[in-house]
Amino acid sequence: MGGISRKRAASRRNGLLFTNTIIVENVPRVNQPCCVSPINYGSVIPERLDCVTPSRTKTYSKLKKTVTPKSLPNVTTPQTRRFISKSFCGRRLSFTEDEVTEVDNETPKIEGRRLFTTDAIDWLMRYSSKHGTKCSGELYFEKETRTGMRSSFVVRCKQCNEVFVLDSDTGKKTTQVTDASIWATNSTGMGYTALEHFLACLDVPCMASKTYYKHEARFMEDLEIAWKDLLLENGKKEREMAVALGQVDSDGIAWTDVYADGEWSQRCYNQNGKAKSGSAVIIGALTKLPLFVGVRNSYCLICARNNGQSHEKCYKNWEGSPQAMEADIIREGFEQSIEMHQLRFKKLIGDGDSSVFNEIQYIYAKGTSPFYEVEKINCVNHAIRRLNTNILSLVGDTGYDLSCRSIVQSRWSSIGKYCQYVIEHNRVNRPQTNQDTLRSDIKSVMLHVLGCHRNCKNYFCDDGKIIVPDKYKSSEQNTNSVEDGQRTDTQKLVHDPDVSNGMKLKDPKFYNKLKEIFARLANHSKSLLLGLTNNIAECFQAQINKFAQGRRVNCTGRGTYNLKVIEATFGFQFGAGWTKSAFERSRNTPTGGQWTKKLTQGIQRRARAHARNRKPRRRIFSKFSRKGLPEFFSKRRKPMGDPSYGGNAEDVGLSGSNLKDREDEFVAKHSITSSEEQLKIHEETVGQFLNPLYVENRQFMITAKPPNLNANPAIIWGKQNEAKAIKLYEKQCNVVVQPSGLFKSLEFGLIGASPDGLVGEDGIVEVKCPHKERFTKPTDVILRKSYALRLGKSSTPAQPIYEFSKTSHYYVQVVTQLHITGRKWCDFIIWTQGPLEETTGKPINPDREMHVTRVYRSDETLQKWNAIRDKLKKFYLEDYAPEIVDSMFHRNMGYRQPTYRLEAYRLAQKNKTDKLINTITTAQIPGRSHASTTEDTINPTTGEPPKKKQTRRRKSVPTTME
Repeated sequence: MGGISRKRAASRRNGLLFTNTIIVENVPRVNQPCCVSPINYGSVIPERLDCVTPSRTKTYSKLKKTVTPKSLPNVTTPQTRRFISKSFCGRRLSFTEDEVTEVDNETPKIEGRRLFTTDAIDWLMRYSSKHGTKCSGELYFEKETRTGMRSSFVVRCKQCNEVFVLDSDTGKKTTQVTDASIWATNSTGMGYTALEHFLACLDVPCMASKTYYKHEARFMEDLEIAWKDLLLENGKKEREMAVALGQVDSDGIAWTDVYADGEWSQRCYNQNGKAKSGSAVIIGALTKLPLFVGVRNSYCLICARNNGQSHEKCYKNWEGSPQAMEADIIREGFEQSIEMHQLRFKKLIGDGDSSVFNEIQYIYAKGTSPFYEVEKINCVNHAIRRLNTNILSLVGDTGYDLSCRSIVQSRWSSIGKYCQYVIEHNRVNRPQTNQDTLRSDIKSVMLHVLGCHRNCKNYFCDDGKIIVPDKYKSSEQNTNSVEDGQRTDTQKLVHDPDVSNGMKLKDPKFYNKLKEIFARLANHSKSLLLGLTNNIAECFQAQINKFAQGRRVNCTGRGTYNLKVIEATFGFQFGAGWTKSAFERSRNTPTGGQWTKKLTQGIQRRARAHARNRKPRRRIFSKFSRKGLPEFFSKRRKPMGDPSYGGNAEDVGLSGSNLKDREDEFVAKHSITSSEEQLKIHEETVGQFLNPLYVENRQFMITAKPPNLNANPAIIWGKQNEAKAIKLYEKQCNVVVQPSGLFKSLEFGLIGASPDGLVGEDGIVEVKCPHKERFTKPTDVILRKSYALRLGKSSTPAQPIYEFSKTSHYYVQVVTQLHITGRKWCDFIIWTQGPLEETTGKPINPDREMHVTRVYRSDETLQKWNAIRDKLKKFYLEDYAPEIVDSMFHRNMGYRQPTYRLEAYRLAQKNKTDKLINTITTAQIPGRSHASTTEDTINPTTGEPPKKKQTRRRKSVPTTME
């Protein structure tokens, strides 16, 4: 035979053209519905999503057997094998029969575990079952090709030599297994080394580091885009809330307050930090969501290894010191606030341990801007911590007298606690307290600690015993806690001696230094009086610590710290399920079923654990728990102080006659007798809640508007559009609406009314902007049965007639306003934006929609007003006034129970019981059939049975009566 080509010889060695081979794949080739060509085992199988029906390619030739000497399998070195191959190639070997044996091709050994989708396993089972119907040969893995965490196996039959390819990651799935590994690793704050060790314990081969970082870079790009969109979305929400609350400057830009804080990529332990990266965050005060997050990197590993040559994705963006990173990031956030969010940050709530405020104080005072200065509010917790740190530093300074330092060191642990007490008291009791009183109280804390109580206030110190505010009182379950009035430092009743004068004489420098430390805290009394903290910004930094593995691992080389900060933003905003939200935002595809299922199960598990650990609420009224609960009483969540001792202890209170006299004095004090007084109060309180006199005069009064209902979206919508409705009303009705103040009733001065406007001498207006129907017509409110409008009896579909519903609570409001103000009529205005255009989303009617219903004062309204007045007066005199003049609620005894309320409660209980008994008795009457019942109730005049009433079906009541 002649020679053969190199190509044919290579094919012989590969065993593909001279063996009976059938090739089957569960993955299609590119641009081909199935496999129609032999497989190149050296290439990488492309990733595909779906399994397909395999096709076969058959090549027929003679099946050859391999004959080798017995000794050759023992030859293991590559050099020896190459020598034997070259030496015996093309030669006839002479061996005896005992020296020659026939062996099969050795099966390659593939060990460990792999990750398979259920679709891939299903395809393997179906194909092996189909193959077994025509061939009984054994299948084995001939070769494995791994791409990341994905494996492609070449499977061969030992008998028929049929070959097929099994892909481990086929079928319908959320993402490829390699990308899923990147998501799983970053969701827990891990890195490549942790992933490698984790998979090694599972005996699963890990992807190469180069592959990991390549996919992680792509993961970071997608996540960064979603992260930027998230910050813009948060800014939009913050601005909408600011506009709704009226926080808009004269140039049309909304403003808000923000929290800010920063951290480094490694801990400094109160020393000069040498971190290579740092981050900072700005959080909106209204939404509590991040508005700006920045990172500074002073080092890039790739550039350092390339002799300082920058590359395309270099993360180095800082040349200054690590201490200046926080200030620079927050300054950038303030500079970009208007451009990014159309927001101006007016107040900064921060920790005060960096030069941030110096960077941003005049950041908006550029050009012709009328806004000059940003206000700084210090965090109370950080201010107290700085106080304690400075005192410890002073105590550790050996340049001062040892005895003075020892005295302060023995008492320093309570200094910060006492300062928190005086700050809380001044915060709660504003406006009676102010920054001057707080400054004085903080300075008196130093003297109190040194044993001098001359300047201590009675709310803070009781003859040397500290008085703990309600906020800081220990729980009832903590038996080791210190009770009120005892010392909180040494827990001794023995008073510490006054050492202030002795210390001042013995070491005046130490005394003055200590005084200076307290004065430094007192200088911030203006911001401390607000009692604000930047704990929410600290929570954001805690998220970064979680993803950066407690800042114990260096993750600043390849820009990984940027990724950790991005992940922390999602984790802070979305909690434990942040990966689901981040994936859907970055990929625009929903997550897989198992992903969502496990997330839901985790949330439910944590909720059950939280509910299990929550202790049951206790009844706070101790005498009720001893003597049994009353028939009807009001509940509270927790007691007001100690019910056994102190200012909140249970007490009998005023006697009946004294209580009546106090009530009469209180009512007479707030009553008016003439229209002139009523008009004067109205003129002084114009502007309503924006006027302090309105808030002051409205105290203890019953009106139609709750004072603290400001965060409700419907209330915000009404306040935002009330002026628009009045303006449209003036335009259509050609009238002028004057602003209204507070009107007190001449009949009972503790009932008041505040109309939305006055029209001339006879009219008032009341405006409603329904939030639910804001994009419909005003008359669509008739679909709500409880609203003010309804269709009249003479109304037709062609000509609908609307009238005021007399059963609506808005009718009660209008009637009350008419008879308190003495006006003749009230126009009840319903305003909406009207339907929107489908293309532009703007209202079809630029002037908006409005419906006006006029209600006149009449005998009918007078009768309604008398009933309203009597009911309110009875409630006030028997329920509310006694609680004002002699509160039982603050003595932990519950609200009073007037006789009329107890009688009404007992009557309701009796009616309920009688109805139940009647139902049971009627159902259990023996021998009473439906026919007999019908005969007994036949109308004797007409001879017809009565018509059945349409009633709701009720569940039968089970009984045991015989």
